[in-house]
This record gives sequence, C-alpha cells and structure tokens, in this order.
Amino acid sequence: MPSKFSFLILIIFLSYGCSSIGGSSNIAPGYLDALKLVKNYFYEEDNSVLNRELINDIPYASMKLKIGKGPTGLLILEEKKQNKEYWVSADSIYVVINKGRIIQTSGLSNNITHSTASDIPLNKENKYSYLNNYDKPKLNSFKLDATLTKGPIETIELINGKKRLALFVEIIKN
Repeated sequence: MPSKFSFLILIIFLSYGCSSIGGSSNIAPGYLDALKLVKNYFYEEDNSVLNRELINDIPYASMKLKIGKGPTGLLILEEKKQNKEYWVSADSIYVVINKGRIIQTSGLSNNITHSTASDIPLNKENKYSYLNNYDKPKLNSFKLDATLTKGPIETIELINGKKRLALFVEIIKN
C-alpha cells in the first residue's frame, strides 16, 4: 500500500502537468481545491498555531471557529454595530452574530442570508422555531425547530485560564 507521502507527491506531480495552477488564466482552479482537500485528509490540523501568545499579539478581538469537520479557523472582529458583530477569517469567511446567534454567513458553500434566530433568548431552556434563508440552494423561510437545554456548570480550561461555564445544548431539526 502506498504511503500518504507517496500519494501526496503523485497528486502534486499530476497537478503540475496541467497548463495552469492558480495563474491568472485559471484553467485548472479545481486542482488547488483538490490539493487542499488532500492535505486536510492526510494531515491533522495543527492547533498549536493558535496559542495564547498569538492571540495576545492580535490587537483585535478574535475567536476560534470550527464548522462541521473542517479545520479550526481564527476569526477577527471586523466591526460591531448595535447588537451585530461582524467576524472575518483570513480566507474571507464572514460570520454575522446577533445576540449570540449566527444570523448571516458569507464565503461558505451554502450561506445563511437571513435568520430570525436572534429573537430567541439563549439564557433559558425552551423549545422554539425560527426561520433561515439560504443562498445555495435558494431557500426562503426555511423552518427550523430547536430545543435548548442547560447542562451542569463545569470548570473548563481555556487559553486564558480556567472558567466556570454552563453548557447549553441546542438540537436543531428541520
């Protein structure tokens, strides 16, 4: 069985056989995406890059975000207007948060263009429904049913020290 390294070299070799990779003509833009997927498959994410020193050196508010099975990314607070926070990543993923809930995204394969979720309080257990609009495929007023439950208060080790936190679990169904 070939090693992971041999497979990666083969993919790189095949990619260089194409007439253009990431050039201005963009003849083979899919190869760059394929290489990123192969890298993510064979090499686990190195979370040591996002350490306390790096975060302290950033003069802006920041947070770590992981979507699904993808890698953890660092987002920087770009702007805050009223209750809305506008976060951006290095690869141009935008997340808008209102009252603790994601209400809009940009740069993902299927973005939330509008959400009524911010109208629901996050501080108490309850059952509720809200509506999201998505862009690909276009879905308007897509109803989501959710249940929010509060777990026990636990002491959690964070980058900036230990904190006593309550875990809220939100189960969303459509």
